[in-house]
Amino acid sequence: MDSWAWAENLAFLSDRDLEPLCEAIRAALDLPPFAFGSENATEWGLVVVDGVEYNVSMPYEAGTLQEWDDTVPSWCNAGMTLLVAKDHPRAADPEWVVATLVRGVGERLATTLDRPIVYHRTSLPIKPRDFVRTFSYLPDNK
Repeated sequence: MDSWAWAENLAFLSDRDLEPLCEAIRAALDLPPFAFGSENATEWGLVVVDGVEYNVSMPYEAGTLQEWDDTVPSWCNAGMTLLVAKDHPRAADPEWVVATLVRGVGERLATTLDRPIVYHRTSLPIKPRDFVRTFSYLPDNK
């Protein structure tokens, strides 16, 4: 998605390969099936629903996510970026993006995957461009 207003970044440790992981995410968030791709350093799954792209990335080598973004905790091997389109009806509403979209995704994934989901960065297409986040969503049983 080239014309995004928000890029919200989550990270976590996955013990699943990409396709089973994306299937679990699809079921937890009631999304359509993911499309998959790869390049030299990573593989990914993505799906776009109603102006929000859900993009899951799993680099092949440990430490790659941290090389790309130093706000990713060292124990994480998977990242999920939520890209909100500029023309999304709530794109100008930061409270909805953070409190509804990111929180809803983070909480559901933490419970579904039974592990912490770290909300570590917000990126915007305008300055100030990046905001470091330091919040974790925990499974219901923790």
